[in-house]
Amino acid sequence: MEELKLLRRAIPVIPTKEKSASALIFTGPCLLGGVKIITDGTNDATVKVYDALTATGDPVDSWVVTGGNNYGGTQYGYTPVTLSTGLYISVSGTGAKYYAFYAPFSQLRT
Repeated sequence: MEELKLLRRAIPVIPTKEKSASALIFTGPCLLGGVKIITDGTNDATVKVYDALTATGDPVDSWVVTGGNNYGGTQYGYTPVTLSTGLYISVSGTGAKYYAFYAPFSQLRT
Protein backbone atom coordinates (compact mmCIF):
# COMPACT_ATOMS: atom_id res chain seq x y z
CA MET A 1 0.00 0.00 0.00
CA GLU A 2 3.03 2.31 0.02
CA GLU A 3 2.40 3.16 -3.62
CA LEU A 4 -1.17 4.21 -2.76
CA LYS A 5 0.20 6.58 -0.10
CA LEU A 6 2.51 8.14 -2.69
CA LEU A 7 -0.31 8.43 -5.19
CA ARG A 8 -2.57 10.13 -2.64
CA ARG A 9 0.12 12.73 -1.99
CA ALA A 10 0.48 13.43 -5.69
CA ILE A 11 -3.20 14.21 -6.37
CA PRO A 12 -6.36 13.92 -4.24
CA VAL A 13 -7.57 10.69 -5.83
CA ILE A 14 -10.87 8.88 -5.51
CA PRO A 15 -10.51 5.09 -5.65
CA THR A 16 -13.26 3.12 -7.35
CA LYS A 17 -14.78 0.08 -5.75
CA GLU A 18 -13.42 -3.19 -7.09
CA LYS A 19 -14.55 -3.65 -10.70
CA SER A 20 -14.59 -6.88 -12.70
CA ALA A 21 -15.88 -5.61 -16.05
CA SER A 22 -15.28 -2.76 -18.47
CA ALA A 23 -16.98 0.38 -17.21
CA LEU A 24 -17.46 4.13 -17.43
CA ILE A 25 -15.70 5.33 -14.31
CA PHE A 26 -16.34 9.07 -14.58
CA THR A 27 -18.09 11.48 -16.92
CA GLY A 28 -16.34 14.79 -17.47
CA PRO A 29 -12.82 16.14 -17.15
CA CYS A 30 -10.58 14.39 -14.64
CA LEU A 31 -7.05 13.28 -13.86
CA LEU A 32 -6.17 9.59 -13.82
CA GLY A 33 -3.66 8.76 -11.11
CA GLY A 34 -3.37 5.05 -11.76
CA VAL A 35 -5.01 1.68 -12.26
CA LYS A 36 -4.30 -1.44 -10.19
CA ILE A 37 -5.11 -4.83 -11.74
CA ILE A 38 -5.64 -8.11 -9.90
CA THR A 39 -5.55 -11.31 -11.96
CA ASP A 40 -6.91 -14.73 -11.06
CA GLY A 41 -3.34 -16.01 -10.87
CA THR A 42 -3.54 -17.82 -14.20
CA ASN A 43 -5.08 -15.71 -16.97
CA ASP A 44 -3.58 -12.52 -18.40
CA ALA A 45 -5.57 -9.29 -18.13
CA THR A 46 -5.60 -6.69 -20.93
CA VAL A 47 -6.42 -3.15 -19.88
CA LYS A 48 -7.23 -0.13 -22.05
CA VAL A 49 -7.92 3.38 -20.78
CA TYR A 50 -10.03 5.76 -22.89
CA ASP A 51 -10.69 9.49 -22.72
CA ALA A 52 -14.29 8.78 -23.68
CA LEU A 53 -17.66 7.63 -22.42
CA THR A 54 -17.30 4.26 -24.18
CA ALA A 55 -14.44 2.17 -25.57
CA THR A 56 -14.19 4.21 -28.77
CA GLY A 57 -11.18 5.65 -30.56
CA ASP A 58 -7.59 5.06 -29.60
CA PRO A 59 -6.87 4.29 -25.95
CA VAL A 60 -4.70 6.81 -24.10
CA ASP A 61 -2.91 3.90 -22.44
CA SER A 62 -3.00 0.10 -22.54
CA TRP A 63 -1.06 -2.81 -21.14
CA VAL A 64 -1.19 -6.51 -20.32
CA VAL A 65 -0.77 -7.92 -16.82
CA THR A 66 0.61 -11.46 -16.82
CA GLY A 67 -1.78 -13.79 -14.99
CA GLY A 68 0.93 -15.48 -12.97
CA ASN A 69 2.05 -12.13 -11.54
CA ASN A 70 -1.29 -11.88 -9.67
CA TYR A 71 -1.35 -8.08 -9.90
CA GLY A 72 0.02 -5.17 -11.86
CA GLY A 73 -1.04 -1.89 -13.35
CA THR A 74 0.31 1.58 -13.64
CA GLN A 75 0.71 4.62 -11.44
CA TYR A 76 1.12 8.06 -12.97
CA GLY A 77 2.00 9.77 -9.68
CA TYR A 78 3.10 13.36 -10.17
CA THR A 79 2.23 13.30 -13.87
CA PRO A 80 -1.38 12.06 -13.99
CA VAL A 81 -3.16 11.57 -17.29
CA THR A 82 -5.50 14.45 -18.15
CA LEU A 83 -8.84 13.27 -19.55
CA SER A 84 -11.25 15.83 -20.99
CA THR A 85 -14.33 13.75 -21.87
CA GLY A 86 -14.44 11.02 -19.26
CA LEU A 87 -12.71 7.91 -17.95
CA TYR A 88 -13.65 4.57 -19.47
CA ILE A 89 -11.66 1.43 -18.65
CA SER A 90 -11.85 -1.70 -20.75
CA VAL A 91 -10.59 -4.89 -19.13
CA SER A 92 -10.54 -8.39 -20.57
CA GLY A 93 -9.26 -11.66 -19.19
CA THR A 94 -10.92 -14.32 -17.09
CA GLY A 95 -11.12 -13.34 -13.43
CA ALA A 96 -9.53 -9.90 -13.83
CA LYS A 97 -10.46 -7.18 -11.33
CA TYR A 98 -9.28 -3.61 -11.01
CA TYR A 99 -9.33 -0.35 -9.11
CA ALA A 100 -8.95 3.05 -10.77
CA PHE A 101 -7.67 6.14 -8.94
CA TYR A 102 -8.89 9.44 -10.38
CA ALA A 103 -9.62 13.06 -9.47
CA PRO A 104 -12.45 15.08 -11.05
CA PHE A 105 -11.34 18.57 -12.09
CA SER A 106 -14.17 19.99 -9.97
CA GLN A 107 -12.51 18.61 -6.81
CA LEU A 108 -8.99 19.85 -7.50
CA ARG A 109 -7.79 22.82 -5.50
CA THR A 110 -6.19 25.64 -7.44
